[in-house]
Amino acid sequence: MYEMYKADQGDYIVEIIFNGFVISINPYTKRKDRVCLINLKLEKSIFTNLNLQNIGKHLCLLNLDGQISSKPEELLPIHPIIIKDKNTRNFIKTNMSI
Repeated sequence: MYEMYKADQGDYIVEIIFNGFVISINPYTKRKDRVCLINLKLEKSIFTNLNLQNIGKHLCLLNLDGQISSKPEELLPIHPIIIKDKNTRNFIKTNMSI
């Protein structure tokens, strides 16, 4: 996110939504699954006021209302903030809580 906001010389970016996915084999179906383990929605105005050198990553994420899987090592998913409908190519807002 830092690099994206830094590169925005025209000040066009207002907000970045990040959903962190991994691809793994589902032990029950033996098929590839796409699992969201982390998400964050961050407005540029909030980001520019952060002192990233003096804050822990986990506390920073929680302070910004980001979410991380309670068991990422077990690939326990969380809901992505926003997803793209594969059929219509429209974006759909999702429920942030599980």
